[in-house]
Amino acid sequence: MYNDPIVIDLSYLYSITSGDKEFEKILLSGTLDEVDKKVCGLKESWSTTDAKGVRNHAHSLITLSAIAGMPQVEQWSRKIDNAFADDKFHPEFIIFANNIFFGWPDAFTELKIILAAS
Repeated sequence: MYNDPIVIDLSYLYSITSGDKEFEKILLSGTLDEVDKKVCGLKESWSTTDAKGVRNHAHSLITLSAIAGMPQVEQWSRKIDNAFADDKFHPEFIIFANNIFFGWPDAFTELKIILAAS
């Protein structure tokens, strides 16, 4: 069940780009593509109960979601990453995975709008 919409907060991105708008666009654009790939990979790994794949994708999403201004995704990914460190599948973490799976399309759209406006 999907519970929490993803809130966008780009303050971390702005802090690492020091106001360089062109760098912000480049970094955010590349990050969005990578987040999209990792969310798809996480979904695929989850559906096949591939614990190592789940952990790898969740681990990657920690940093990527910080850059993309999605602190909730960063937290949910960290929880999944930590739980799957034992290389066992933990279906009880589906709530966090579903929040990522179902929240990402709206967050992606919102971030694309922000990117186009910058």
